[in-house]
Amino acid sequence: MKKISILLFAGWYLAGWLAGILPLSAEPTRIDLLVEGTEEIDGVATLTAIPVMGPAAGNPPEAIATEVDLPGNVTLDLAPGFTWRLHAKAEGFWGAEILVGGPGSQGGTLRLVPTATLAADLKIRPGAKEPSKLGVRFRLAKGATAGLHAASEAMIECPIEVGRWSCEVPSGTLDLRLHTEGFIAHYFWDRVIAPGVTHPLGALELISGASISGWLKTDDRSPLKPGTSVASVHQTTAAEDPVELRQRRGLAKRVEVTDRGFFHFASGLAPGAYHLEAEQEGFTPLKSLPVVVTEGAETELAEPLVLTRPAELRIAVDPQVDGLGEPWSLLLLADGTPTPAGAGRTGLDGAWIASDLKPGAYYLTVSDSEGSRVRFEEILVEAGSTEHWVDLELIAVEGRVSLGAEPL
Repeated sequence: MKKISILLFAGWYLAGWLAGILPLSAEPTRIDLLVEGTEEIDGVATLTAIPVMGPAAGNPPEAIATEVDLPGNVTLDLAPGFTWRLHAKAEGFWGAEILVGGPGSQGGTLRLVPTATLAADLKIRPGAKEPSKLGVRFRLAKGATAGLHAASEAMIECPIEVGRWSCEVPSGTLDLRLHTEGFIAHYFWDRVIAPGVTHPLGALELISGASISGWLKTDDRSPLKPGTSVASVHQTTAAEDPVELRQRRGLAKRVEVTDRGFFHFASGLAPGAYHLEAEQEGFTPLKSLPVVVTEGAETELAEPLVLTRPAELRIAVDPQVDGLGEPWSLLLLADGTPTPAGAGRTGLDGAWIASDLKPGAYYLTVSDSEGSRVRFEEILVEAGSTEHWVDLELIAVEGRVSLGAEPL
């Protein structure tokens, strides 16, 4: 690995700061340019520095662009008080941008990674207009240690020429997403991209339409079983009729989850709102909040869907029976759901158990044997078993009741 040092000097300056004008002296900002994956470097890098944030008063400084021999170094006069975006570009290399400057800045490191070329033959269905470009989003694959560094993620758009697409990307073990507006994305996982060569991705069919993609995981980090799938159930504005819901579930599209937990409705979905559902033995059936799909776009879930182990709620009511010596009636509703999560009567010991619950907020209603509600309260059910004590704090009243002078 070659290490090229770039020193950025700022010099003396005068700038407005808070309520006064203070003369400040800026120390040199050191930038390390690391060229990875090769020991032989013969070329020129173009280094650009663009101010992106600074004092509100006054005009921002102009952007700077300069060429640097590789290996080599350069000194830039960067106006202090500003945050600068730096990017180095060289033929056969790719580098992520970095920010320097700003309060407490200690410089930074620019990394150049040798590139390779991705290529694909694109097939468009009859009647669909061929797009002019196709973007590739890439990031370091899970567990990979060489090539693209850290959590870098970037996207490059490259032109499509008569059904043929090629694009220069950094080398390494990468996860790839190919996408253009109005068409369903293609995903490639753990692709080993060797530098300096062309990597054919084969023939890809671009299907116009909308889709959903996301991740599924378990709350205890246990692996998903082979064959685990996610279904997209179309949501309607009507009330949930059990028969109609079964019909919609029967028509739902279902896709299998990869061993990493990724799912993608690659065949497309009609615009609308969908509930995503998933099941696996030992876990509570999952039903997501509505996911909105718009025409010609892919909805990428910001957060993973999580399968949870069933929880148990143990209720103890005091006093153990109502005023007539009868058990209490209990009704348990999940937050935001009209369908009861549990209902029943306590035992003569005042105990009641609700099983197969999802962790979360619930509302408990306690009624006596004549249907009068005596308590309504919120309960937070946690994973595993949750115990909850209901103290009704009833007051005993004793006396005689008469009708006029005659006892009843």
